[in-house]
Amino acid sequence: MKSWDGWDIDAETNRLSSLIEIIEKNTNQTPAKLISLSCERVCISICGSLEQGINKIFTDYAKSSKSQWVVNLAEYRVERLRNPKIENIKELVKLFDPTFEKELNRAWINDQDNEKKYIHELVNKRISLAHGKGNHGQITTGDLKNYFKAYESLLTRLLMHFQRGHNL
Repeated sequence: MKSWDGWDIDAETNRLSSLIEIIEKNTNQTPAKLISLSCERVCISICGSLEQGINKIFTDYAKSSKSQWVVNLAEYRVERLRNPKIENIKELVKLFDPTFEKELNRAWINDQDNEKKYIHELVNKRISLAHGKGNHGQITTGDLKNYFKAYESLLTRLLMHFQRGHNL
C-alpha cells in the first residue's frame, strides 16, 4: 500500500501483522487467558487503525477539492465516524463518489473473501469489548487474520480509488 500524505500505511500494517504473528508464535507457551486478551487488544487496534485510515483517506480527498465547503462537510462527516460500520463506510463513499459506492456494493454482494462480513464482525467485536458486553475471550488468531485481511483489502480498495486523482 505504501504511504499517503504522511500516513505510513505499510508501517501500520506491518505493526498489526507482527502483533498477530507474535500471538500465534506464543499460543502454545502462553496461558490461554493471556492469548485471549492479546487477541482482543489486537482486534481493537485493527478496528482503530481502519477508522483512522478511512478518516485520513476521506479528509485528504476532500482537501484536494479546493472547496472549503466540501472540506468542512467531509471533516464533519468523518468526525462522526466513530466505528467504521459498513453502512457508515458506504455513506462516506457515496458522498464522494456515488458510482464507486455502487461498485463497492456489487463487490460486497459477490464477496468471495468475505471482506464485508469480517469488517462487520471486527466492528461489532470492538464495540462489544469497549462497552463490556457479550462474551470475552472468543477472538482467535484465525479471527484476527481474517479481520486483518479485510482491513488491508478495504483500505487498499479505498486508497486505490480515491488516490487515482478523481476530482470532486
